Amino acid sequence: MTPLEEELLARLDASRDRSIAFLRDLLRVPSPNPPGDTRAAAGFLQQALREAGLQSEVHSPHPEMPNIVCSFHGGSEGRHLVLNGHIDVFPVAEDEWTRGPWGGEIVDGRI
Repeated sequence: MTPLEEELLARLDASRDRSIAFLRDLLRVPSPNPPGDTRAAAGFLQQALREAGLQSEVHSPHPEMPNIVCSFHGGSEGRHLVLNGHIDVFPVAEDEWTRGPWGGEIVDGRI
């Protein structure tokens, strides 16, 4: 393993609990599509970015489906990393779940 890989894994391990808490909190914000209303989930993500000291912009071609754009300078020249994702999730038939789909529960070490 390279020193860079070792450093990355060490940083991931150091932030493990915080990352799991973030994911669980995000999962507790319903954003099924349809209907496609992701405002609450977008608000959650914007707040998390603010708490991390980052600024973001909202672009809303559809009022109920905001897009969040955030960028920051990593401190040195070199490669760039772009992350792109979506906030909405597939529709949920709650009766098909053994646990609530918006609970973010940890069972047997899995969310």
